[in-house]
Amino acid sequence: MPTSEALVRDGLDFRVVRREYDAEDGALRARVLRTGICGTDRQIARRIRPDSADVLGHEGLGELTDPTTGQSRHVVFNPVSEDDQDHILGHSYDGLMQHQLTIGPGSLPEAGLLPALPGLPLDLSCLVEPLATAVYAWDIVRTRTAPGRAVVLGAGTAGLLVGLAGAVAGVEVEILHRRAERAEHLRALGLAEGLPLRFGTGSRLPHGGADCAFVCVPREGAQHALETAFELVGPGGVIDLFGGFGPGDRHHRCPGTDLGEVRRRNVCGRPVPPALQPAGPDAGGPLLTGHRGSNAEHLLRAQQLLLEHQEVFAKTITRVVSLQRAAAVMNRIATGAGEGPGEQIKTLVDLTLEGDRERTVDLSDTVPPSAPSKPNENGVEQA
Repeated sequence: MPTSEALVRDGLDFRVVRREYDAEDGALRARVLRTGICGTDRQIARRIRPDSADVLGHEGLGELTDPTTGQSRHVVFNPVSEDDQDHILGHSYDGLMQHQLTIGPGSLPEAGLLPALPGLPLDLSCLVEPLATAVYAWDIVRTRTAPGRAVVLGAGTAGLLVGLAGAVAGVEVEILHRRAERAEHLRALGLAEGLPLRFGTGSRLPHGGADCAFVCVPREGAQHALETAFELVGPGGVIDLFGGFGPGDRHHRCPGTDLGEVRRRNVCGRPVPPALQPAGPDAGGPLLTGHRGSNAEHLLRAQQLLLEHQEVFAKTITRVVSLQRAAAVMNRIATGAGEGPGEQIKTLVDLTLEGDRERTVDLSDTVPPSAPSKPNENGVEQA
């Protein structure tokens, strides 16, 4: 059987190995071109999360080639199953940190392939899926309020994408982080230039002055972040649990509420309308919601945002590394040393980059137009 390289984890150890892959005639396979290192990948590497995949990575870009015509087309991946939210690419089964991904039973279903928009810079493809979840978060909030002022708790990749998605739409956004050095770094990057966006360690809004808040922090910081959200969101506003809470997690402001279950009630755009609930026992207080995954529309709109604001979103990618260099990065993360020196945001893995190498972001290499053929249910031309 043919082999290809994959970045495989074994406990706290990550290494690039050659593995056999299914070469059966007619098998649908994606050649992985780009993937990103996500916050959940960091948690899995540090064994904070119990996910079982040996190969991580759930956000990125692939290329499908028709074995008959030789025509290729680019796709982005939707990692969360609408029918089983625990069936997740790079979490419950092997993900994108490998050169070849077989599509089908036991792996990503064909419904998880979405067309990549022509002109999308390949290096921005790792932002499509996390930005799609940000689009989903804003959609849920807007079913109950027309936000003018928002607070994002957490300045990792997720928090930045949520904040940027609101700011480019004209919402006044504060992104708060516990470390002043982080806020200063983000200001120095110029992420707020021309946008109604502020970075800081504390809010300038009065008590109840925000229309909505998004909790975008790891589990270890989630309790404090939610407390801050309760202080800042006024009556009728919405608090979104973007992350940080799992099954059984609770908070004293929400007596009797399983916060992990709140997040699981909205999955990949369902139900319609989305589920929200009173955040606490006081009538007239804020509403609480959460979500997991995204759907085809969210992924399309995320790509459109990236195309329209390429230079802005490109600033969130700190470094571009080869698969071999990614092994060293993941091993640093696994031991608690962090991704690298200085402030890091998003690490992009370029699987076309050979050797132990690293480069800067390149917006000139883009998705080409694809030849028309018979599409699947998501508009992806079938091989």
